[in-house]
Parts: sequence; structure tokens; C-alpha cells
Amino acid sequence: MKAEFINPFVTAGMQVLESVIQSVPDPGQLAVRSATFTTQQVSIVIGVTGAVEGHVVYGMPLVTATKIAAAMASTPIMTFDEMAGSAIAELGNIVSGNAATLLSEAGYECEITPPTLIRGSDVEVSTSTPALVVPLYTDFGKVEINVALRESTGRPAPVPEPAPPSASESEPAPGPEPAPTPVPEPAPTSEPGAAPEPDPADSGPEDNQPSDDSMAKPEEGQS
Repeated sequence: MKAEFINPFVTAGMQVLESVIQSVPDPGQLAVRSATFTTQQVSIVIGVTGAVEGHVVYGMPLVTATKIAAAMASTPIMTFDEMAGSAIAELGNIVSGNAATLLSEAGYECEITPPTLIRGSDVEVSTSTPALVVPLYTDFGKVEINVALRESTGRPAPVPEPAPPSASESEPAPGPEPAPTPVPEPAPTSEPGAAPEPDPADSGPEDNQPSDDSMAKPEEGQS
């Protein structure tokens, strides 16, 4: 298993536990555990599917689980009852959800299954690959994070992003500016009430004949 698969769960576990117990957990030494191991008194098992697949197991002593559940519920819990079990299961769900987000940001899209709570020590858990284990030491006790993940065999290769187009491809070269189109001047308009000027071409022969008044009348006595 790749060591990079456990880092998101350790990071998310420390952040969530710090917000719950109001103190920074101290991570211990990384170890390798076989594919079959025994649980602690309280364990939360969560499946992971997608680009990576496998299981994550969060284990802790009963007294540690009770104290963490009381801190999450903001109420004293004397015995590890159903409410305490629901709080611890939700703790594993929150840590795994945040870790899945970190895996997706690293290029491993994955989803998680609902948490399964196991009570009782020395319960055997089998995983498809050996687990990497990191203990987190808190003021409430030790919390172990067991991550047994492997990269999915059918994971598609990442699709490369297309390169941005060059300036010559994205923008056409500027061409010559078009010549301005001449705007015709408007024809002069006549003033209102003015008579239109006659067109010489419209005058006929009769228009050039003298009027009757202008013709000379014959004098009396002439034949």
C-alpha cells in the first residue's frame, strides 16, 4: 500500500480530534499490520470505494471512546451506551469524509460507506491488503488509525488538459480598415407655401406663342 494513502486520514484525524477534545493529538510511529488483525475494545470500520478501495479501522480503548463521546455530546457519559456508540461512529464518519476530500484533491476520487461499530476486543478484521497504522495520543487516551487501501485496478488514466491556444490561433491578424462609405447629401426642400419652379423641359410650343392681348389689332379703315 502506498504511504500517501494514510496521510489524509492522519491529517483529518488530528484536526477532528483537536476540535473535539480541545488539545492537539501527538502522532506516534508508523507501523505495518498484517491483513488480519484483532480490534480494540471499540472500533469503527469504514469502507472506501472509487479510485482507491479498501477499509479504514479506528480503534480505541473503551474508556477513551467514552470520554470522546461525552465531549462530542457536551454531556457527561458514565457508560458506553447507544448514544455514545452513535457519537463514536459519527467521529469515524467525519474523519473519513474529510480524508476522502483530501484524497480527491490529490487525484484519487473516492467515496466512503456508512460506519460500522464493533464492540469487544480481539475481534478479527480481515482486509484486502496489509494496513498501515498510526496511533494518535490524546488527553483521553490512544486512538489507532488503521488504513488498508490500494489503488483500484480499473482506474482510468487521467485525461490531459488541452493546451491554451497561442495568440496567432486565438485572435485573427488585424486587416486593413475599410474605406468610409460616402453619405449622400439630402436634396433641398422647398419652403411651405412656395410654388414649385417650372421645369423648362415641360414647356410646349404653345407656351411660346404670344397671347391675344399682345397681338396688334388692325386699324379701322384698312381692308
